[in-house]
Amino acid sequence: VKRQMLHARRLVLEHPATGKTLDLSAPLPEDMSLLIQFLQEYGGEG
Repeated sequence: VKRQMLHARRLVLEHPATGKTLDLSAPLPEDMSLLIQFLQEYGGEG
């Protein structure tokens, strides 16, 4: 892995200028999904 594996599926925050609620979402990147699958299959019990 050549990057940090940090992801937020959903962020809800208030816009500082307008006060409107921003509801942002993003799917899990494919490389992270593949790594999770790999670790579940081959990562062992610990």
